[in-house]
Amino acid sequence: MGNSLPSSLDLGGRVVKIKCQIAEGGCGYVYKGEDELGKEYALKIVRVARERGGGPVVDEEAAEMASLEQTVVKRLCPHPNIVEAFDCGTTWEDSEVRYHILSEFCPRSVLGMLSDARRGPAGHLPERDIMWILRDTLMALLHMHSQSPPIAHRDLKVENLLIGADGRCKLCDFGSCSVTHRAFAGARDAALAKEEIRRRTTPAYRAPEQVDLHLGHVVSERVDVWALGVLLFKLAFGATPFEDARGDVQNLGILGGFRAER
Repeated sequence: MGNSLPSSLDLGGRVVKIKCQIAEGGCGYVYKGEDELGKEYALKIVRVARERGGGPVVDEEAAEMASLEQTVVKRLCPHPNIVEAFDCGTTWEDSEVRYHILSEFCPRSVLGMLSDARRGPAGHLPERDIMWILRDTLMALLHMHSQSPPIAHRDLKVENLLIGADGRCKLCDFGSCSVTHRAFAGARDAALAKEEIRRRTTPAYRAPEQVDLHLGHVVSERVDVWALGVLLFKLAFGATPFEDARGDVQNLGILGGFRAER
């Protein structure tokens, strides 16, 4: 697919005109769109299959994560601190399979706020901003963890927090979520889980039980609570506690609970 799309798409009964690409990552692209009434949207497109060598080649992991994200957002929305999804679906075109999520357009991000604050006279976010970002993020996690079974986000970080047009902080990107909460005792299970954690989580925000599966601790939605603490530290000090001056994550610091030297 590259990053090309038709100029407009019919999504869940809405004709959405594609205006521009606003983000890219892995197999996915995010576009800004607008309907006939001028309402703005964000459209996430994930390519999971394409024609290659005479037949379709499917990216199984991309398909799994895209399908998971669609399932999770349908379950969680609407909620004031979750980016609202209006339509989810799958399309087949020119031997390509695309998953899409049409969601509310959020004009700002917490990462942008943090960058602007660093360049400002104080050099950091005001405490009042940190507190309402933390409050709104807590409300999103409470909603996720109150599901049955609890949903772990597993990739809570500054980059996945947006600011909606209503001024609320909203959690996004649910492709790494999990409802499987368990310890990994066997060597094979631990090896498979370690690889999956490597691919789907962010090193600086990992909890001790994710860093060392041989500890035998249950890996559950509690990893989000640890990540929330890391997030709070980053909002306050501009860096996560376990990254050194080169940006390398110190796993011993995560396991021992001490800050990396910077």
